[in-house]
Amino acid sequence: MKVLHVLNELKPSGAERMLRLAAGPWLRDGLELEVLSTGSEPGPYASTLAEAGYVVHHIPLYPVQRFLTAYRQLLRDSRFTVVHVHPERANFLLAMMARTVGRAGVVRTVHNVFGFRGRLRLERRVQRAILRRAGVLHVSVGQSVAAMERESFGNPTVVVRNTFDEARFRPASQVERWQARAEFDVAAEQLLAVVVGNCSDVKNHQALIRAVALPPASAFRVLHVGLEDEAATHERKLAEDLGLGDRVQFLGFIDDVPRLLHAADAFVMPSLYEGLSIAALETLACGLPSVLADVPGLRDLRPHVADAWWIAPVPESISIALEEIAAMSAADRIGWSSKTAATIRREFGVDRHVRGYLECYRKVAA
Repeated sequence: MKVLHVLNELKPSGAERMLRLAAGPWLRDGLELEVLSTGSEPGPYASTLAEAGYVVHHIPLYPVQRFLTAYRQLLRDSRFTVVHVHPERANFLLAMMARTVGRAGVVRTVHNVFGFRGRLRLERRVQRAILRRAGVLHVSVGQSVAAMERESFGNPTVVVRNTFDEARFRPASQVERWQARAEFDVAAEQLLAVVVGNCSDVKNHQALIRAVALPPASAFRVLHVGLEDEAATHERKLAEDLGLGDRVQFLGFIDDVPRLLHAADAFVMPSLYEGLSIAALETLACGLPSVLADVPGLRDLRPHVADAWWIAPVPESISIALEEIAAMSAADRIGWSSKTAATIRREFGVDRHVRGYLECYRKVAA
């Protein structure tokens, strides 16, 4: 079975990282794996996917006419069994060409909660209906995404939940914690909160920055990990305006996120919504005290996580949660919840994710 994954620019984001994790099991099952970047550049993660076993193609989406010619040729020449479309951008075009030109089975994953309104909602509703009539199988990454697709677009989907790297994200031993804190220059008595996610307004990092300016949470130092864009400039300025320039640090993208989580006392995710957050899965699998916004996408984890701090995504709620974590002993914060870590590994492991998509590929290939 020959499978082409179509994405935007290849970055170390959720979809790409899950493709890397799934590559080994899929190759052992006999799949031939290829990936197409439609960004202006192939992207910084292209070499990682190539090393994992994918043949990487790059055809920029713009100018569109040139893209259509090259994409049509790729579909005709390569004779893919399945084309797996990941982006929301141009998903209708990408999927329909794969069906009509390439004669491939098509899986289309919805990776986030898209709350479109007005004309755009109607347009997406019609497009999704046409794709279903053409035999395209829609997949949601979690229950919140499935609910939004059903309620806003009348689009029934199969749920294949996101996964994470089980080998790297696990609870730390005391020695590993000491080593990690030394690596990130965290003093023994310093309280460290970590936020992981690319900068954007949806991630709502400003709420955390404002929270650590409030007295209950002011003992925390904050480290942010993730790709930065214009939103990061606003976040940096906010931290400086609040006098937090030395306590809120932006690390950009780093590969060794598990070490950072091992060094931390708390993880905070104040997002306004998510698809199904891989960063949250990774953190919970490390057993780290976690402050999670009670919003679509993150809320999907509530049945599996009883001992997180579920909060409204506002500074006051974050500050109160961090105050409670600060009141815990250091021993209690280490491996805060081994039970939750085990549950996350069982319910969101790579094997379940891989099997779920294999079933989808076999269904559309038939």
